[in-house]
Amino acid sequence: MSFTFTTFQALLLPMILVFAYFGYRRGAWLEIGITGGMALVVLLTVFFPVQFLGFINRIIINIPRVLGLLVGNTNAQPLPEDLIFGSPSSGQFLLARVVLFFLLAFLVYSGRYAWARPAKTNSDRILGLILGGFTGLLWFVALNDFLNALRALRENPVIPPEGTTITIPTIGDVAGLAALVPTIAVVLLIILAVLAVRRLPNLWK
Repeated sequence: MSFTFTTFQALLLPMILVFAYFGYRRGAWLEIGITGGMALVVLLTVFFPVQFLGFINRIIINIPRVLGLLVGNTNAQPLPEDLIFGSPSSGQFLLARVVLFFLLAFLVYSGRYAWARPAKTNSDRILGLILGGFTGLLWFVALNDFLNALRALRENPVIPPEGTTITIPTIGDVAGLAALVPTIAVVLLIILAVLAVRRLPNLWK
């Protein structure tokens, strides 16, 4: 007997089962924090990415203007609106969405929840299993959305290796790569800022 996964959608059930297993092991009290956190992450990066990244973008592009006003330069202008994340249909925007999704997911899974406690009863474990399965569904929805966005960027409905030949494209114009530099720089700064904030409590010990 053999199984052939012809599309990414075929991984839905295995993902739900794997996450349900870990939810069963962790129990409901911890899994409810993870499920709630991942639901918020998916809302921000999958369902409302334009509003979420637009909010971050407005803060960043207006920093030069705010600094100019602080030093008395009333002619200071904000940065171009599409400099950091590009348009919603661009590769810059997709890169920012994916990186922020995994960064926020890392924070969710590494967070300490005051109400969390080890699973001690069967009902606690079963509820954890259900919540874990829902968390797996959230991961699937996000990854499937990112994959579909990548397919749209490539103008190709199928991503290799599903019956196609993998080719390595040559780079004739570096303008596309250069456009990613501000996005990568800002994302790295956000990651460093998050890691720095997470380390602050340890400095007082």
